[in-house]
Amino acid sequence: MEASFKVAVGIITIFKHATALCASGYSSKAALTQAELDYQKSNVDSIVASYFPASSQEYSAQEFVDFIMNIHVSLLLYLLTSNLTNLIALFK
Repeated sequence: MEASFKVAVGIITIFKHATALCASGYSSKAALTQAELDYQKSNVDSIVASYFPASSQEYSAQEFVDFIMNIHVSLLLYLLTSNLTNLIALFK
C-alpha cells in the first residue's frame, strides 16, 4: 500500500473525528489534538494496512469510502467503551 494513501486515510479519519469532537463542545485545537491522540491509540495504521494489502489502484472508490466510514464508527465505539470503562471504575 502506498504511503500517500495511508496518510490520506489518517488525515480524513482524524478530521472526521475532530469534527465530531467539536460538535460535542471541544475547541477546534483541542479536538484536533484529541483526535490525533485517539487515532494513534487505536492503531488505525495497522488496520488500514491489513484491510488494503495490495496497491490502492486495485480497490474501488466505494471500498475506500466504506472503509473510512467503518473506521470512524469503530473509533467512536472504542472511545465510548473506553470512557464507559472509566466511568464504571469511578463508581466502584
